[in-house]
Amino acid sequence: MNTIEHQGVRETLLPLSLQGRRSVALLSEPAQAPLATVAVLVIVGGPQYRVGAHRQFVKMARALAAGGYAVLRFDHRGLGDCVDALRSFEVLDDDIDGAIGALRQARPDLQGVVLWGLCDGASAALLHAARRPQDFVRGWVLANPWTRSPQSEAAARVKHYYWERLRNPAFWRKLLSGGVGLGALRGWWQARRLAAQRPQAAAGPMAFQDAMAKGWRAGHGPLLLQLCSADLTAQEFLHTAAHRPSWQGWDGRNQLERRDYAGADHTFSQPEALQAALADTLAWLQRHFPA
Repeated sequence: MNTIEHQGVRETLLPLSLQGRRSVALLSEPAQAPLATVAVLVIVGGPQYRVGAHRQFVKMARALAAGGYAVLRFDHRGLGDCVDALRSFEVLDDDIDGAIGALRQARPDLQGVVLWGLCDGASAALLHAARRPQDFVRGWVLANPWTRSPQSEAAARVKHYYWERLRNPAFWRKLLSGGVGLGALRGWWQARRLAAQRPQAAAGPMAFQDAMAKGWRAGHGPLLLQLCSADLTAQEFLHTAAHRPSWQGWDGRNQLERRDYAGADHTFSQPEALQAALADTLAWLQRHFPA
């Protein structure tokens, strides 16, 4: 194992085998402070560059490690340094279990893990809870979960895109002067009609949004939900939770805590939003799983 230290955080490169495919994981731990008995496993949402959202994960791992928590980041099959076809977030159960196994092997004294996911990484964590519940998974931190459907996307665009344009006097000035076509108004009307439709029950396998709802209820540990107000994905989640029958009563889940970040975008790219999200995550961990 290759290990380096960075500002009080020890980082170790771990080899990882995921269903026969070689991958890598990076374990961040406090270099000196006592280590909590519950670690954090980061599930990446979709392909990432090594800047932007990926860099936020680096900052988060080091901040939580400095607070006394081991954090494991890994490339699932088809992502980053794991050479394979890219896999959908709907089929990451084996990869998540493989990463949990590697974490337990590296630190056999751990008593549990918290799954942290952004976007469809959060969705994958809930799908894992629905299909592979296990006592070792003690909690969840879910940031802007992905629940997109035609209805949720249309509703979010009506409320957070078209509405902002329609209430802007400059839009109407351009429209009346011929500077803007009627396509924007037509798009608003079509989106309104689509948003008003009720989601249809799938005739075949359970829709992933409904499987996520099952995982939402199946997990018995604490759950921290982080939502960004300037993110359409977060607004789609709220629409799905409010209108999809399988999500009825979602906000009454036991041990649910919700944090909203005004003006924050999907990946907490503003420094103040990221710092707030990190502080909330660390405080939540310290309340439920003190070091």
